[in-house]
Amino acid sequence: MKKRLLSALLSGAFLLSSVSVFNTDAGYYPDCQNCNTPQYRQEIANYVEFENDGFFNEGEKDTKSHEWTKFYYKKNVEDGMCIRVENYYTPYMDIRLRNNDDTELVSEIIKSYDESYYIKSDIYDGITSYTVYGYSGSDKMIYHARKIYQDLKELAEIVSFDYHRADGWCRVNWQCFSPSITSYAYDTTVENRAEVLQQYIDDNNLDFTVVTYDYEPDSRYYKNYIGCYLKPNYDIGFEEHLEVAKKIKNDLGYTYMGTPDYVPDIGVSVRIPDIDVCNSIDGDSNGDGELTVADATLILQYVGNSDKYKISPQGEFNADIVGDGDGVSALDALEIQKILANR
Repeated sequence: MKKRLLSALLSGAFLLSSVSVFNTDAGYYPDCQNCNTPQYRQEIANYVEFENDGFFNEGEKDTKSHEWTKFYYKKNVEDGMCIRVENYYTPYMDIRLRNNDDTELVSEIIKSYDESYYIKSDIYDGITSYTVYGYSGSDKMIYHARKIYQDLKELAEIVSFDYHRADGWCRVNWQCFSPSITSYAYDTTVENRAEVLQQYIDDNNLDFTVVTYDYEPDSRYYKNYIGCYLKPNYDIGFEEHLEVAKKIKNDLGYTYMGTPDYVPDIGVSVRIPDIDVCNSIDGDSNGDGELTVADATLILQYVGNSDKYKISPQGEFNADIVGDGDGVSALDALEIQKILANR
């Protein structure tokens, strides 16, 4: 890859056209919450993440976009009555190059920083556009964006390079089961699903009991319907129960009777501050446009007591000059002092 990049550079570099860096207003959605806050971390500690495998929300399998989904079940809840579904906003880069259609080389350059980056490309009227999604979060991607920009500006004319910082927000809903993850409703004029499930339990030596109940969520459409569910006769864990539900769906074609119940509007709308990568000043923690000893002092104060001494998101980005996106530390203050001493 380096040989190909060197060859491209020697063949003639192009000029930079324009660069802008901004982030989407992820707080536009009123039912979003910031998953980087202590309150969120305390709440999510009561949940266990699990792999969906396409069983839930099968209409949303394509995660290669601005959003991706995580699934959780709550600890110490009998039978896993419901799961927590979170749709996260991923940061992404929009890059547009003129007169350069070597998508393989550009992709190699981008992926040399993180193999997990997902890249979509399109060519129209001499412009090749790349959308790069980062599902691991923004901590590394925002630093990679600056490095990728430096690499690509030597390779081609950059028409635009936009970084959308949207990580840290998610929309939450619940997937509920009535009354369990192996609950099913059926039309009694068509079949007796309870009998089929009983036979299935017997044939597979499952320690469950089939329980039936009246199912009348809306008598206009479900007049002849009845509900049934498999009640475990032992203390089954959620993931084990999920495997049973998956096997029933695979063997019998029965789908659980779950309905999404969205969390009420929490009335919060917060804009994630923009971070200007290209016009940032290394070490300028206080954002006054210059590097002074005051920046090192603020960093040490922030490290010692972040509740009292605040640094803006732009200031945090400017201050983190040691390491690669590992956060603000006393080492950054020391590096600033070294820079000032050598002036």
